[in-house]
Order: sequence, then structure tokens, then C-alpha cells
Amino acid sequence: MEDLFYDGETPLPKKGILNVKQNDLCFVTDRKEYRFSGQDIVGVEKFASEYRLEIRNLNSPNATVIIVFYSEITYDNLIDIVKQGKGDIVSGIWMSTGIWQKIGALTIAAFIVIFGYNSALSYLYHVVPLSYDKTRATLLSPKIREFLYVCSAPEINRMVDTIGKRLKDPADPFTYDIVVVQDNITNAFALPGGNIIIFTNLLSTMESPEELAGVIAHEMAHVRRRHGTRNEIRYLGNFLFLSLAIGSGFEGVEFIENMDTFYELTSAALFSQKFSREFEMEADLEALENLKKSNITVEGLLHWFERLKITLARKEKEESSMNIPDFLSSHPPTDERIDAIRREIAKRGNSSGKLGISRSRWIRIRNQCGPRVTASIK
Repeated sequence: MEDLFYDGETPLPKKGILNVKQNDLCFVTDRKEYRFSGQDIVGVEKFASEYRLEIRNLNSPNATVIIVFYSEITYDNLIDIVKQGKGDIVSGIWMSTGIWQKIGALTIAAFIVIFGYNSALSYLYHVVPLSYDKTRATLLSPKIREFLYVCSAPEINRMVDTIGKRLKDPADPFTYDIVVVQDNITNAFALPGGNIIIFTNLLSTMESPEELAGVIAHEMAHVRRRHGTRNEIRYLGNFLFLSLAIGSGFEGVEFIENMDTFYELTSAALFSQKFSREFEMEADLEALENLKKSNITVEGLLHWFERLKITLARKEKEESSMNIPDFLSSHPPTDERIDAIRREIAKRGNSSGKLGISRSRWIRIRNQCGPRVTASIK
């Protein structure tokens, strides 16, 4: 079985063989060799018959690359390199600790929250390195393209890519993979590490590209503030707590046999997550600041929220809550949030910048990939 190299530049991995000799690492494909030093190792983890190596990206100091391999001998050699390497004790222990020990540590931290120390939730995610979020994004990107019906219209993809690059702050440690998915779901959401999914049915509700920029800025703020990871800590704690409560104990998690199963478990929570009011307000305010820095008017986000609020009120009046769009359910545009946005605009001012796309052209672009009514999972 060939090893897999996720370089962070493309969603699909490169196939080859990982070779380890003393302190030198080399991933060999049929076209190229990628060489690393043992000093660049960020972490080594074991997951059933799979192993994962995270290593610094030599082309981008703030990023990492992932190599999934299957040789136990290679794993032992890498652990020896980590233990022999110089560095602070805490980092060395964390890097050489297995994935289950790390999950256990996170779960114990989550237990503290469950048993009443809710204030600790604001600090727990600080013990989880940024590399955890980045790894999730690297591994989830190909899964998203495999299981969701991704829109292939060039103009739409160029637009979201252009907006994403314009909104990305140079100090932002995350790399964003913004994907437009054809489905009749009216929603958009962000996953830890930089995966952002926008459904075409949500695009159809937007009257301008500035509204789309507002939504993307909001989802990017969720990523930067690590809201998904913070929710995941709570989810893992609740999962283990319920396992203990019903008597299955730690045996209740034995079905998680490999890396894919673990990510399917936690991703199930992420895909259906609803952020707290605190997280939504935090994302709103950071999105406003980001839009202003990027010279994009915040009026688009405000007008879109105001329009969604009217839609929500109409749906509730009709007592058709089952038909309330998913985005309204998970991102309710309350009076409190809208008023907070208006206050921030009055206090900080507003950029008048536009994206330079006429309304007629925008309507044409947004409708290039209509909702896919049939099942999108292959």
C-alpha cells in the first residue's frame, strides 16, 4: 500500500513511499522527491494500522504538510528521532504522544466543562495546537469533494477564490478552501482549519457579491476564532460522558477503528453544529473589521441579515418552522445581532468599497450552478 503526501497546495494527496534514514526524511513519488529534516517534525501519531506524520512546510513557515504511512518500522524510527531531538519538554511529550492519548487529554478537559466549570471553556482550546485544526482541514478537503456535489462553474469558483484571498489577513495562520456545493440547502458553514462550504441555494438569496463577501468573512471569523474546535471539545466530552453514563464505558468507543472513522464521528457534529450566541456575535464583529480592512462595504452583510430577518418572521407567522432555511436556524439574525452591527458601523465607520460586479452579471453568475435536488452523496 502506497503512502500518501498531503502538501496543502492541492486537495488530492500524492502517492509514494516515505523513507527515513537517521535524521533525514524523504518522500519519493514517481516524479519527484520531497526531503525534510527530523528537526522539522511537528508530530507523529498512530491510528490502528495507519500512521500520520505532520511536518513543517519548508515553503511556508506557518503551514505544515501531512504524510500518512503504514510501516511500523518507519513509525518507530520517527519516534526515536522525536525523542532524540532538542526542544522544550512539553512540546516533545506532545509530539510523541499517540492520538488516543491526545484525545483523552482533550476529553478530560471537556469533562471539566461538563461538570460545571463552564468558564474553563474559554481557555481549553488554547491547549490544542493550531496544527490540529490545520490537519483536519487537510484531510477533510478531499472528502468534501468526494462526497458532496461541488459546483464546477469557473466564474463562481473564481469569485469565491478572489473574495477569500482579498479577505485573508496576512497574519491569519489558516489556509482557506472555499467550496460551492450544489444542493437545495440554504446554508453555509465553516469547519476547523479553513474548510468553508457554501450551498448554491444560499447563493440564490444574495442580491450582490458584497453580501457573499459578508458571509465568507463571517465564516472565516469562525475559523480564526476556532469555534469549531471549541465545539468539538464539548462534543467529545459529551460523547464519552454518555458512554460512561449508559454503562458502556471506554468500550463504547471501540468502533472507532481508524482515522477515517474518528473524523467521521467528529465531523458529524461539525456539519450539524450550531454556534452559541457568543460565537455568532464574535464572528459578526470580526467579519465587520475584516471587511473594512479589505475595503469591502459592510452594508452587504447588514442588508442580507435584515432581509433574512424578514424571511424568518414571515415563516414563523405562517407556523412553518419546518421550512425555515437552515442558515436562519443555525445563524439566527436576531435584533441584538443586527443592532450590534449597526453600532459597530456607527462607531468604526464603513468602507464604501465594492467588488466591481454589476447586479445583472452577479445574478447570472450566482445562478450558474442551481441546487441539486437528487442525492449528492455518491
